[in-house]
Amino acid sequence: MDTVWIVVLFAAALLSVLWGLSKSKSRYYLAKQELAKNLTLFSRDYFVGYDGKGAIAIDKKSRKILLVATDGQKQKVVSFSGLLAVALVEDGSPITKTTATGVRNLSREAVDALTGTFPSGEAAQNNAGAATVRRIELRVTVADQGDPHHGVFFLDEPGRGLPRSSGRYAKVRGLADHWCAMLQVLVKQADDDEAKPRQTAWRESVVA
Repeated sequence: MDTVWIVVLFAAALLSVLWGLSKSKSRYYLAKQELAKNLTLFSRDYFVGYDGKGAIAIDKKSRKILLVATDGQKQKVVSFSGLLAVALVEDGSPITKTTATGVRNLSREAVDALTGTFPSGEAAQNNAGAATVRRIELRVTVADQGDPHHGVFFLDEPGRGLPRSSGRYAKVRGLADHWCAMLQVLVKQADDDEAKPRQTAWRESVVA
């Protein structure tokens, strides 16, 4: 009889956990759908983070980027010219990083200070040889000395993580690489745009 009660109690506890997870996922997907709906008003090129909180959207016509954090409550619109750096980070270790060569109306010292720090909330570690990955984050730094950093998670599995050999990891990493590459191009374009007036001024001075 005791065995039967143990089985019943275990089953009840398991159902309670599953129901809680289901309810949590429902809230997560609803929040994610609502955020996505708002992002489409800005641009069709957008991504909502794994946690349903951070998001990013790119509008190539207006040459602006929308950065969203904290469940959509914190939003910032930045022009392409305000991009200072973009990095792709796995478990605290930078995989790739592109930094502006221009200064974006800041001092060189200010740019170096902003792009030299990438807060993550966890100790950076060399995870290149690990069999699994827990977090993949896209970090963007903009020319705002008060609030320069923005992060979007493409993966956040605090437990065992995903095996690097899995199809799901390949899909998530491919998506993260795609967004990182797009922003890297924008950083370089902003550098080119910033350099044009200087090149024009130099040519005019040579002709004169």
